[in-house]
Amino acid sequence: MSQELAALAPYRTSRSGFDAFIGEWGGPIVLVLVSLAVFIVAKAGLLWTAAQSFSPFWLVLATFIFGVATSSVRYTVLSAAPRIILRAIAMMVLFQVACEAFGAVYGAPNLLFSEGPDLLFFRYGAMIALVAGVLSWFRPSFAICLLMHYVLFRERISHNALIPIVRTDYMSMTDIALFTAISVLVVVALTRGKLMDRLGVLQGSLPDVATLRDKAWMLIWGVGVGAHLGNYFWSGIAKFQAGEWTWTWLLKNPTQTAIVTAYYTDGRSSRAFTYTRPASLPADGDHDGIPDGADNCPVNANADQADSDYDGQGDACDAGAGSGPSTAPQLCDPFGVGCISDLDGGVTQGAVDTAYDTVKGAGVPLP
Repeated sequence: MSQELAALAPYRTSRSGFDAFIGEWGGPIVLVLVSLAVFIVAKAGLLWTAAQSFSPFWLVLATFIFGVATSSVRYTVLSAAPRIILRAIAMMVLFQVACEAFGAVYGAPNLLFSEGPDLLFFRYGAMIALVAGVLSWFRPSFAICLLMHYVLFRERISHNALIPIVRTDYMSMTDIALFTAISVLVVVALTRGKLMDRLGVLQGSLPDVATLRDKAWMLIWGVGVGAHLGNYFWSGIAKFQAGEWTWTWLLKNPTQTAIVTAYYTDGRSSRAFTYTRPASLPADGDHDGIPDGADNCPVNANADQADSDYDGQGDACDAGAGSGPSTAPQLCDPFGVGCISDLDGGVTQGAVDTAYDTVKGAGVPLP
């Protein structure tokens, strides 16, 4: 009997260790998972609204009213790390919203200009977002309105101006702050008053609600930092996959080389591609986009490279432009039948290669 008890001792030890872990961290983990679920639903609704034809102004207004309704939640409930992250990102987004609200933004009206579609959102939605941004320094609930307006603005300006905006340029930052702001309200709501009495199991072996919240804030901060580092990871993967040298692009290009990377999809397959700017561009004296070595008129701008007399010199440099033959260069047939007009670029001296070439003189298309 004593041998059997000795054999069960490691199991009891591991079981008690697992029970201790659940008692300490089970509640905080549940709070973070619920917060993450609410964030995913909110984010899906946000992007769905951005893609609709109706004005997203009403979502901005609704989130502002929600911010007022939940303004009793203060930053003092948060620990230092997530509080600093949320406030810092909110202030950066507020600065960006202010710049767009008072600047010349292509494709949309704002507080200064009224031309463009959806004045309700771009002007009055911006006004609400600016107020929410200022209030977000004092109450975390207003950060939700500010951040949602910013994402909606980016999505709508891309649609209106027909200029694609890569979401990774801004959404990683807003996701971290939006998740943190939503988590604050979720955690406070689930650990307050009578609801906490019903969900007392969340507290587990923790001494009080304050300790439960502190551990939840720690996990929420960890999720935010992890998401930020994950964004860098996938950005690096995209660079490895860019261009024709899959997984070796960074080995073939120095990091200081300027690049433009895009993502293409046709609904069935996707691929990344890149344009790399060379270290030095070829000379282009007339600035028409054609390098001098390939330009048929390097001293006068002629991006179309027109050469109506087919003399190899562009019309822009040809004093007799338009006075030459209107057909392609001719090759004289050595057999005296006439001259062959090379209309398809494939004829050789004394031979006709396709039916597009004709013999001048006889005026009969060759078979």
